[in-house]
Amino acid sequence: MPSRNTIKKDILDMYEAGKVKTMLELEANEGRVAITTDMWTSDHQNRGYMVVIAYYVDNSWTLQKCIIRFEYVPTPHTSDVIATRLMKCFLDWNFDRKLMSITIDNCSVNDGVVELLLDRLGSDTLVVDGAFFHMRCCAHILNLIVKDGLSVIGDGIERIRQSVIFWSALTYKDVFLRCVQLHGDPSYKHLTTEDDWTFRGKICEKLVLFYEMTEDFSGKKYSTANLYFPHICSIRKYWSVVNGIMSVATLLDPRYKTDFLECYFEDIYGVDAEYELEKIVQLCRDLVKEYEAKMLSGSEPQFFSTTSSHTVVANKGNFEKQFEPQFPILQAIARDIYAISVSTVASESSFSTGGRLVNPQCNRLHPSTVEALACCQSWLIAEKESISNETSSNYEYDEIEASSNID
Repeated sequence: MPSRNTIKKDILDMYEAGKVKTMLELEANEGRVAITTDMWTSDHQNRGYMVVIAYYVDNSWTLQKCIIRFEYVPTPHTSDVIATRLMKCFLDWNFDRKLMSITIDNCSVNDGVVELLLDRLGSDTLVVDGAFFHMRCCAHILNLIVKDGLSVIGDGIERIRQSVIFWSALTYKDVFLRCVQLHGDPSYKHLTTEDDWTFRGKICEKLVLFYEMTEDFSGKKYSTANLYFPHICSIRKYWSVVNGIMSVATLLDPRYKTDFLECYFEDIYGVDAEYELEKIVQLCRDLVKEYEAKMLSGSEPQFFSTTSSHTVVANKGNFEKQFEPQFPILQAIARDIYAISVSTVASESSFSTGGRLVNPQCNRLHPSTVEALACCQSWLIAEKESISNETSSNYEYDEIEASSNID
């Protein structure tokens, strides 16, 4: 049986080999890289870890996701410390000039991190001078909205909960009043009102909507950028600021056009709808000019794979079309924008892996070993899924070809 040191060496060797392979894939990729990051404190080690996940659309128009860092970050976790660690990560992985955006939670520390990164990266390396570099986590915003909504009827929810507990989990609202009339138990002090039940019904309807939105925003195997605007419009009363680059993502989705934005902008902005819509159209023009200039200068690729962007654009779709690229500039824009993740759910999910690695039995693992295990697991899963998707695509292509021959 191999010794502890032998196993550790094998793990670190596997990590180094996987890192080199992943770096080569990122360097060969023609599109930009979008980042999500989050912090986690291990209960069993009392150490803070930072995960960094890279998203990109590869040369076959498939959305890829991989953990590139699972790094121990000593306290204090200030904006400068986190920004320095992230900047070192970007430089080590050699995509500091290929960044599209960074998606992080909403807090003052992270706002400071973004400001420092923008200053250190330089606006000339980012799209539209970094105007849309900062992407706030939509799932976190939804969570804040739900918490605010529940706080309004907090007392009513508590009365319902206490009533259910007191009367042995009876599920009918009329039973509570009937039980009081029959038993007259003086210790029962949580009688619900009709308003409590009315609010409960309305809140439950909204919670279903928020749950479905969170599910879509948390997707890992399909682009979420094009889902942002349609979902935000459904709760426009609670969401006043619309990220401009996400509106462009909606325009690039073949299911939505400018008329779609115009319809909802009237509800969101009222008399300012026309002005706000013109800002989005102008942003599209600016993006085209910027990408065109970079292509002519040779700093951006001028040709992409012949696989259609429908693979990424279509939410959870599995169809593809082969065609010669007619609009390389729009393809480049779509490819970079659809790499953006609108939530940090994947980052938080990786902490579940970290929790299993740093458990009560393995709380002495060195941070470098924890990082190697977390990253290797991510890379091996991605490799397995890539092989599975390739096999599935070949099978579907063979079926279509066979069907065409029969016809």
